[in-house]
Amino acid sequence: MTRLSFQSLMCMKTFLLIPAVLFVILFNSCKKDHSSDLKPNLNVADNIVIAEEAYNHIALMTIRSLADPLLKTQGHISLDSGYVIYDSVENKMYMYYFNKLSQDSIARQGTVEVQMYGNILLKGSYAGVRFTNYSCDMNIVTGNDSLVNAGTGPDGKMIFVNFITEGVITQLTNFSILWQSSNRFKVDPSVFINCPGNYFVLISGDATGTSTKGYAFTAAISDSLIYKSECPWLAGDKINMGIPGMDIPTGQIRFNTVNSCSDDMEYDFEGNIYYTRMNILYLKH
Repeated sequence: MTRLSFQSLMCMKTFLLIPAVLFVILFNSCKKDHSSDLKPNLNVADNIVIAEEAYNHIALMTIRSLADPLLKTQGHISLDSGYVIYDSVENKMYMYYFNKLSQDSIARQGTVEVQMYGNILLKGSYAGVRFTNYSCDMNIVTGNDSLVNAGTGPDGKMIFVNFITEGVITQLTNFSILWQSSNRFKVDPSVFINCPGNYFVLISGDATGTSTKGYAFTAAISDSLIYKSECPWLAGDKINMGIPGMDIPTGQIRFNTVNSCSDDMEYDFEGNIYYTRMNILYLKH
């Protein structure tokens, strides 16, 4: 699927569902700036979505596993497209993936080991993550990954901090995304005690890296993206991008509102708007 570019939403007073073959006619009908080269921006935005999804997924899976009482009582659970085993002797979680399409439209394969040191639900405890032939949509994911319990914030939420250093996501073309980040995951402590039906995880943080086409970038989630247990896609906040030296050096990745559940996203490069989806099959730049 190819993206559309629009100057503003006012260009779309009426939206008609039409066959894809006719849809091509409408491409780039309302682009704001025809003189700027936005291919670097699109490459960076796509790479940020891929990397945030790949590394945030492990932190969210750890939180979701800890929130499931069956993991401790029976020692294993099926969660999303993964199979999680908890070894109480080693205090370790094994996450196995079998290239099955997840609810968030990502096919994962391989093994992720989360070695916990102490009770990860207590402040100061931490976990180290190891990837074994782990991939997302056939993109190989590696790097140093750790998760630290940073205690409770002023709002009463438990805070986990996920540190990624030397992160590398290698695509089938052998081009790689280089990534390092520090993201914070906030969740109500009652999630691990009372087993609520639905809950939120709030995500914020910062990242730097280099895209598959060699563009250096920064990314910042200044407030909080929202993971909802009843929805496989992120919602709420935006990711601010910086691409030094480009025609348009800043941009935003905007997600859907909290009340929606959709993988639609919007890239905004100073008024040049592109609509896309979180599914990697739609990230072609």
